[in-house]
Amino acid sequence: MTQTFLQRSQPVDLSSFNERSASFGGAAVLPSSMNAETNKGRIQDSEKVRHFTYWNFVAISYIANSFKAMFPNVGRIARQGAVQQGRLVRSSIDRKQRDHIRQTYGRLRFQNEDDWRPLPDEHILVQRLQRPNQDDTWGELIYETIMYWYLTAEFYWWLIPMRGGFSVPAEIHVVPTDWVERVYSRSGTLITYKIHPKTARPWDIPPEEMVSQKFKSPLSKLNGWGVLDAIPRWINNTEFIEFSRSQSFKKGINPSWLIKLSESYGTPDEGDIARLKAKFMARAAGLGKIEEPLVVPPNIDLQPANQTPKDLAYEKSSPEMRDNILGTYGVPSPLVIIGRDVNRDTVENAHAVFCDRTLNPLASDFAGFLETKVTPRFGPGIGVWYDDCRANDWERQLKETELDLKHGALSPDELAVMRDREPLDIPESRSRYIGSGLVPLDPALIDDFGDSKGGDE
Repeated sequence: MTQTFLQRSQPVDLSSFNERSASFGGAAVLPSSMNAETNKGRIQDSEKVRHFTYWNFVAISYIANSFKAMFPNVGRIARQGAVQQGRLVRSSIDRKQRDHIRQTYGRLRFQNEDDWRPLPDEHILVQRLQRPNQDDTWGELIYETIMYWYLTAEFYWWLIPMRGGFSVPAEIHVVPTDWVERVYSRSGTLITYKIHPKTARPWDIPPEEMVSQKFKSPLSKLNGWGVLDAIPRWINNTEFIEFSRSQSFKKGINPSWLIKLSESYGTPDEGDIARLKAKFMARAAGLGKIEEPLVVPPNIDLQPANQTPKDLAYEKSSPEMRDNILGTYGVPSPLVIIGRDVNRDTVENAHAVFCDRTLNPLASDFAGFLETKVTPRFGPGIGVWYDDCRANDWERQLKETELDLKHGALSPDELAVMRDREPLDIPESRSRYIGSGLVPLDPALIDDFGDSKGGDE
């Protein structure tokens, strides 16, 4: 019985898992320059994953949770045209019309000549995406994928093949990026992926069973370049600010009130100070004494403690670092911060920006990854696309519909279909109408219009 990925992460006999994986167990790790770079990258990845905290966590989690709700569409090209009313017809809209439909009605992918037939739910690819392995749902797989992609700038999928030598994956697993070491020969050929789990002995995965994707790097063709590579000081500053704030509460001096004693008290000892503090707390502390006047002897001056310069620095620097980090991830702050200034319009506009700048480009990149590295294992000619995540612009659609009706671009039946209602399907409802007060601007047509009008009269 084939063991699961989680079982592989436990201390087990590696040779009992998979003959092809076990055959790579003796592959030599040669000290090439490519190996040196890979080993260094793996240590850096281990450091990066420890920064899944504070605003890093907020931003990446929001992206991952938003993206996992966008299930991909998979289908094959219908070469003869699009399916419409039970027959195949050639699509007649041009590129500009397709771009308009994409922007208005939310489709991210159109072919100029071909259209796509979605795969049925019983297709093995659809079933594998819905249930990638025994332990994860699609949403869990995508969350983990996005988490490692944004933390380490790359992610790895292990496509465990079916028994019998078939290339169709039986399971899909995310391999933690900081576990992966690419092992090359002296000539630069990839030999194996050596997996270094934290609680078990290393094992090997053949290159043909592993697929990966990364954010492009200006420094390396092997490793990716992500947010933590680009803004490490902002990340560190945020952690330093929060650590300093925590330490100021634990070890700092944070009084609420200052009690100034007159000279009549002389030099009080520790017992005198303790008694004065106890009396003050007994008179002023507690929920029942909120807003109750506090009377003190004439020889005692009671003053509220002022805010320290360090507190003022926190109020300025912490939001600044927050906005810098969220902006780098492409997550508008109104989407993750519920404050007094947040309203429906603010959130809707922020969501539109989030879709345009972050989710839609991410969906396009991920669809390309699936189409080129995953779906070919399930058969030829399978395409992948995502729906536009932006909410429908109902106000714009309403104005365009009114304009189309006014100028005869829509019939009542076509409008009924657009509104998800049953068309009347009679000659009058299938016809298009224009306003009777419209007059053509061409002088020849105006003369004809006038003659025909005069003849009628």
